[in-house]
Amino acid sequence: MLTSNKGTVQHTDSECCVEISPDPLVEGRLEIQLQVIDPSLADWCYDADEWALNYFVSHSLRLFKKPLTLMDIKARYCPITDRTYPREPCMLSSIDTKTVAYSSPTGVVVAPSDWDLLEVTPVFNIKSMWFAHRGTCGLTLDMIEVSYE
Repeated sequence: MLTSNKGTVQHTDSECCVEISPDPLVEGRLEIQLQVIDPSLADWCYDADEWALNYFVSHSLRLFKKPLTLMDIKARYCPITDRTYPREPCMLSSIDTKTVAYSSPTGVVVAPSDWDLLEVTPVFNIKSMWFAHRGTCGLTLDMIEVSYE
């Protein structure tokens, strides 16, 4: 779990719309794609990506076994958010539908049966950094709590 001087790197209280939903029949960690509705979440993701880029550059010798420039790292880095115009920003996260905490306005604490286009307010942790054998890298964004309507 990545931490800062303020504790765990976490974001909450921003609405998203589920674009690609998890398969409830599959156990374990799944990828989920969210469309960012709240600009503060897009800003938080952008700030996290900027921090990661600078960290990878500063520690490239240790992490990649050679010094790399910012342009080198940008070519390898997979950002949290997809800001491809003309789309609204989207983000890829992981979720374990069996262990994430849920809440709803009715007080029922169960996972939603249909995730498609569901508006959610997630709580995210930046769980870790990842490195692939092809030299790509990024941050693992982990959804740990979901409120839905």
